[in-house]
Amino acid sequence: MNVELFRLEGAQKENLTSEEIEAATQGEEEIATTAIMRIYEDIGEGFFGDEGISVKKFSDELNSLNGVKRLNLHINSLGGDTFTAQAIYSILGDFDAKKTAYIDGVAASAATIIACAADEVVARENTNYMVHLPWMVAIGNAETMRKAAEDLDAVTEPVVNVYKTKVDGKIDEAKIMKLMEDETWMTAEKALEYGFVDKIRGKIRAISRADKNRIMCSGRLLDVARYGYKNVPEFPKLKLKKKPIVEETKKEGETKIMTREEIEPALLTQIESRARKLERERLIALDAMNPRNDAALAEIIKKAKDEEKQPSEIALECFNVANAQIAQANAQNAFARDGLAAASVPAGDAPRAKILSKQEQTKQRVSAQIANAFKEQRPPGSAVPANNGHKI
Repeated sequence: MNVELFRLEGAQKENLTSEEIEAATQGEEEIATTAIMRIYEDIGEGFFGDEGISVKKFSDELNSLNGVKRLNLHINSLGGDTFTAQAIYSILGDFDAKKTAYIDGVAASAATIIACAADEVVARENTNYMVHLPWMVAIGNAETMRKAAEDLDAVTEPVVNVYKTKVDGKIDEAKIMKLMEDETWMTAEKALEYGFVDKIRGKIRAISRADKNRIMCSGRLLDVARYGYKNVPEFPKLKLKKKPIVEETKKEGETKIMTREEIEPALLTQIESRARKLERERLIALDAMNPRNDAALAEIIKKAKDEEKQPSEIALECFNVANAQIAQANAQNAFARDGLAAASVPAGDAPRAKILSKQEQTKQRVSAQIANAFKEQRPPGSAVPANNGHKI
């Protein structure tokens, strides 16, 4: 889920504001009644094919905060679906707690609507706030396009009303419309001047352009190009320090491991993404080693997962188990075949002498007598005459 929700006792201090750190040190009661939600993704589930923040998920998380008196919304989002943002705006309006929105990087498009639901909006001094007219993708004839334009007008009006309520007279409706028509990217100071922001406090690591289409902001790579924005500021190009993750020390055989804080955010994001991908591939490869869900192999694979072993490390062990199972199965099959053959022979049966007919018995007796007679007529030691092809 792309709404990160946690109590202050589980938060890392570097991710908190000074007010949040102060609240976290004021005792258990204050901690238990303060919660933080981070909106760092697209507004609207599947708005660009990825999992974003849906109304249901947001509502479910908010409803789980029983007893919360302070809610801090941290925003770093390029926007998304206007209808989802309007619904979340209404849900937050009904939530009975002091709500503070912190702009941690970029609050653009639909994300600004959610920010306006807070009682107070605090921007870091080097962040950006952007408003523009709603847009949509429509395909069809002229009548369809006219209907689409009317729909966009109907969507624009409530967005303007949200902004009018927030700025509270600092600028009028005509100015708001002009800002939206021009797709205006504001600095924190300009957003404060217009009334979209109530305070400026603290700084973030400067927003940088990672490549032609993406910007690096508060540890997140945000794809600006897919939104079709026209007036994105010329953020400075991201510079990576040429610093290895592992550095050799003076003592031979010892290494120094860099901490997370020493690694550039863009590089750290890539490392973490790669690590998650490799872990998913490892688990899939391990599961593939047991296609028949064998109990013995399942136990070996489970242990390998827990001990973070690679498939190659348990391949021989799995092979030995499978080989033993095959040998056992072959022995059982041979035994079964022998038993089946033996079952076809009647009990007590044994080979018997061939029973001859009387005619065959007479023929054998006569043949024996002729042979004996021929044998007696031969001189002792003489050779057996050759058979010249004549029958005896």
